[in-house]
Amino acid sequence: MTKQISVACNFGSAEFLDEVVSATCDLEGIVSYTIGPALTHEGLLKVVRKIRKQTDKSIVLDQQRTITSSSVDPQPILNSAARSGINAIVLAHVPDLKANESWIKEAHKRDLCVKSMPELYSEAETKNGQNPKMGVADMIMQQVADLGVSSFMLQGESPWRVSYYLNAVGKLGIENPALHFTRAADPESQRLCPPLRMPALSSIDCVALVGRAIYGGASALDIRQRAEQLTANFAANGS
Repeated sequence: MTKQISVACNFGSAEFLDEVVSATCDLEGIVSYTIGPALTHEGLLKVVRKIRKQTDKSIVLDQQRTITSSSVDPQPILNSAARSGINAIVLAHVPDLKANESWIKEAHKRDLCVKSMPELYSEAETKNGQNPKMGVADMIMQQVADLGVSSFMLQGESPWRVSYYLNAVGKLGIENPALHFTRAADPESQRLCPPLRMPALSSIDCVALVGRAIYGGASALDIRQRAEQLTANFAANGS
């Protein structure tokens, strides 16, 4: 099973983006670049062009909760995303089947891969392994799966969350689902967070979103070395 990393580019400098991509794009374990809101103020098209000058690896737009609400018109957001040349967009889904269906179908019309972020809930609200919002998250995941979505953006900071999501995705009947885990590495230790080293993930293809643990280095060489270490460790099942 493959274990790869998407570089989470949530910083404000297009020039620094050049440095990060140059230092990492030829590594086999780097599968994509995820563009966060701090960088999109430079202009999404400009950002995509900078990455494309160095690599044809996938580019994901994550505006950090582009919510699929019926009160928001998907056309401007999705048109801008498609024109820029990105490959995928992260959509945060709410329990509104009509809105979810509209956003997903419009994204697919533009050949955008949808990475679904189901409504999240607090671990602190959970008692005896149960949470009143669990059913809502399960329902959303089933809705989007029925609409052809097989890629999910999930929080990976706690074993509890990872275990829950693995169980929830397993019920969807999707062949080879793509699981992307946010909050995947500790910037200080430059190691993957413990949940991503769980044995349960050893037989599953997944992608870890890693930001400052890679690009927090003082130089291009440092960035390169951090990326090499993290990709090698994750490929060895997240050690």
